[in-house]
Parts: sequence; C-alpha cells; structure tokens
Amino acid sequence: MTRYLYILIVLIAVTLQGCGKGNTVATDSQKGKLSYARNLRIYRDGNCTVASIYNSGDSTVSISTYIFPDSDTTSVIPSMADAVVLHPSKLSRLMVYSTVHASALKELGALDAVKIVGDAQYFSMPEITQGIAAGKITDGGTQQAPVKERIIKAAPGAIIISNYEGMDASAIERLGIPIIYMNESQENDPLGRAEWIKLIGLIARHSQKADSIFASTQKNYVALSDLAKGASHKPKVLCETMYQGVWNVAGGDSYAARLIADAGGDYPWKDDSHTGSLQLPFESVLAKASDADLWLIRVFGVNVTLDYLRKQDERYMLFAPAINFSDKDKGIWTADTSKVPFFDETPFHPDLALKDYIAIFHPDLLPNFSPKYFTKVSK
Repeated sequence: MTRYLYILIVLIAVTLQGCGKGNTVATDSQKGKLSYARNLRIYRDGNCTVASIYNSGDSTVSISTYIFPDSDTTSVIPSMADAVVLHPSKLSRLMVYSTVHASALKELGALDAVKIVGDAQYFSMPEITQGIAAGKITDGGTQQAPVKERIIKAAPGAIIISNYEGMDASAIERLGIPIIYMNESQENDPLGRAEWIKLIGLIARHSQKADSIFASTQKNYVALSDLAKGASHKPKVLCETMYQGVWNVAGGDSYAARLIADAGGDYPWKDDSHTGSLQLPFESVLAKASDADLWLIRVFGVNVTLDYLRKQDERYMLFAPAINFSDKDKGIWTADTSKVPFFDETPFHPDLALKDYIAIFHPDLLPNFSPKYFTKVSK
C-alpha cells in the first residue's frame, strides 16, 4: 500500500469497516486477546505463536491466521483451516508496501530483512531510498501493477501490506507468496492501533522488543493523557478540509476523535457514535464548527497558508480559526506529511501525536516543548 493511500485511510477513515482478505473462520475470539487491540489475537500453541486477525465489524470471526513456528525444524504445527505458516527462514526476506511498517521493522532492528518494496516512490526513509539507488533493495512496482519478474528474483518469503476497505490485491495474490494483511488502521483506539507492533515483532523475530516498545508507548500515552485532564479549558478543534466537495469528518468514536479528547480538546462531533468518517457538506461543518478555536490540517506536499486556504475556498474564511489566525492560543496548524514523518511514526507511537496535540491545545502544560509535526499557519 502506498504511503499516500495510508494517509487517505487515516484522514477519510473507514466508514464501512467490514472488509477482509482470505476466508473467514470461526474461532475462540477471546483466546490471545490483547489489552487494547480489538482486531488482533496472539497466543502460544506448543512451539508456535499464532496471530489471528479479526474484522472490526465482527470480532468473532477471524479473516486471516498466521502461525509462527519457533524454528524451521519445528515439527508440530497447529492444524488450522487456511492458516499461513511462516517459518523464520521465510521472514528473513520481506516485501513491504508501506513506510509505516518499514519504520516499525527499523525500530525493531529488522530493516535488513526488507529486500523489496512496493510503491517505492512513496518511501521517504533514507535506508530504503538509498538501498534502491544502490541496488540493494528492489523496486517491485505498484500494488495494482507489481513487477512479477523483479519480485520473483528478490524471492521474498512474505509480503506485508495494509488491509483497507475496497482494496484490490488480486495482482499480488496471484504471485503465490504469503501475504500478511495488516489491519491496524481499523482500530479506533490509539493504543489499540499501536499494539499491532506486536505482530510486526513476530514477523521481525523480536517479540520481546516489540512488547517493550508498546509498554513504553502505553506508559507515555497514559501519562500525557492524565496531564491533559488537568487543563482548565477544552479548545474546540476542527480538522482537515474538503475533498472533491465533501468534508470527510472523523466520527465521534474514531481514532482521530479519541486523540483530540485525550489531548484535552473539544471535538464538535464527540456525541456521534461512528468509528469511521462522516461525509458532510460544507454547510453542516460550518454550522457545527464555525466557532472552533483551533483548526488542524494534514496535507501532503502542500504549503498551507491563509491565502492558500482562501484560494481553495473563500468560505474557509468564515471559520473562527481563520478569522483569529494570529491569536496566540488559536488559529490554524498544519502538518505537511511529505516533510514530517507523522504517518510513518504515529500509528505505532500515538504518544508522539498526542504530545503535539497537547502542546497546541494547552501550551502551558508543555512549556518547553515545540510540536514535532505541526507548525502554525502564516498569512
């Protein structure tokens, strides 16, 4: 999956969270249940570790199951319908389609396993871009048009790709190489999404390190959230802009809404129960959020200024953050994800996004910290 598509998934979210790859299998959905992730189960079975991925729309039916034997010589493998067995030797050569997952592999010390990437033009990691330039990493083409000959030559033992609504991975599936469908983008709890690093840990053969990374992320996130609870006020926060005449607004029970709430912000659609996105006309957003204190906008390769927004749609100037953009504690903040690794780092480290949000919402709580990803929009 391209980095750009990952951005769209997070910005637009998933309104119908019901897709899945492979055959569905009824399982004991409580076995291996994790602390926060709803769609992932991990448990031991003999000399193997089993990871089952579930649909967010039905937590009783697994959509894919992966078995990780302790070694290539493990002789007793659990018998499970449609399960994919991934021996250690297979995982020594990987194909990856997203910087998000490549970044996690790097953090786990397993980036050397990445021998080929898909949608290479969207990778910004120096290790990947330089590896491609030096011929050490292969460009395997796009998700829709994989270059079969290159992939076969690179001989990956598994392909890591994100699972999202409406995706078409048929061209990749026809290669006959085991595909690991990552489903973390369907988690609406920030720590639930972060907990998926445990599956990356299994792939990287560094489960203990993955557990340690998540424990640290959880500790930091909870501490920051507790800090935000002490704020004296909650600024009203508007997010993003229109796309093709529609404003894709995160639902009140979505990942984005939870981040804002945990950072001590007041989200206009907090009473909505959707975990995905709402497609709203401009007028509905204006009626609900014209008096917002802050406006957060994430873009890719765009220099957002007040003049830019005015040229995009003069009606944007009706929102209070545009009117009061020069006020110290109000205004518009933007993150250009072509320049800052927001979508590379925050899926498995939501504490980093939370810290940025708190610094913007309540700068007095973090007086010595400047946002890492967001900058205030100038005129």
